[in-house]
Amino acid sequence: MPTPVAMLSAKDLEAKSSLRRLSGLLLCILIMLILGELGTGRIHDQRRVTLTIEDGVRDALAIRHRDTRLQILVSGNSLVFEGISKPFLQQGLGGEFQVHTMGIPGSTFDDWRYGLASLFKRGSQPDIVLFSISPTQFLRPPAVTSLPLSQLWGTREIVSYFREQHLSLSTLSNLLLEHYSVFFYMRNTIRIYVRKAIPGYEVMVQQWAEAAAPALNPAPHQAEAKAIFLTRLRQIQIACGPRARFFLLIVPTGQLDDAREEAALKAAAYELGITVVAPVGEQQWPVGRFQSDKYHLNAEAARVFSLLVAADLARVLRPQGLQVSLSAVAKD
Repeated sequence: MPTPVAMLSAKDLEAKSSLRRLSGLLLCILIMLILGELGTGRIHDQRRVTLTIEDGVRDALAIRHRDTRLQILVSGNSLVFEGISKPFLQQGLGGEFQVHTMGIPGSTFDDWRYGLASLFKRGSQPDIVLFSISPTQFLRPPAVTSLPLSQLWGTREIVSYFREQHLSLSTLSNLLLEHYSVFFYMRNTIRIYVRKAIPGYEVMVQQWAEAAAPALNPAPHQAEAKAIFLTRLRQIQIACGPRARFFLLIVPTGQLDDAREEAALKAAAYELGITVVAPVGEQQWPVGRFQSDKYHLNAEAARVFSLLVAADLARVLRPQGLQVSLSAVAKD
């Protein structure tokens, strides 16, 4: 029969063991709470970006022509979202102009070709459309992304794209689901954040993309590139309709491929009578003015670049006063 001392020792050991298990459980719960908080923060940040983008789309849809202020819509992909500071662009232009920005990261030429046409059909009335994707992005094969498909396109644009590209019925169903379903619209964002949770995944994908890019997207011949630029710039012109003027904005990217194609893109724009806003050449922009991805302008550079864009726009739009500019827009 165990002595009272032995029984007490056994109870102490059991109590200590239970305490250790409880401490371990509490530690696991604490770690889960911290991870959950971090994950929620990341999702919140992404959602905030998404809401900012959607606010830009709603603002663009609400643009109406005014006789007293020239309405300028700056649209494009992440080069606009990251590289244009709306407050500084507005500050540089002054009260005669009203600036609206609609940058959608990851968006493509086809997103905007159909998206701008849909925007005008739904009643948007900007006087100037200042549009920007990089030179090499103009040359990429046809593709569409979820957010413009959901927020800008209508069923008519989806069907037109389906017919033009001779897509399969399964692809058509996916496009329709991305347009009408929030889950399908957001699933790529969910995938991105799941992948970012895998250690080393982003670096691996970036290295693979850089290595595979020349083989997957060989640079077209100069004459071929100019022909593509002419066709696609003209398509954006048509999408903007008869009243709005289409200006081409070239944002520095720090990429050699964009520097190589920049001159051909400008030449095509000039040939079509499109005003080019490029206050800084691709080779002139300091490397230190980019984000860590070495592609997008950092916050300070975006402010400086926006003021330079404002100065260029003012020289074009304010040579003889606002009323003359408005009249020219109406005639064009």
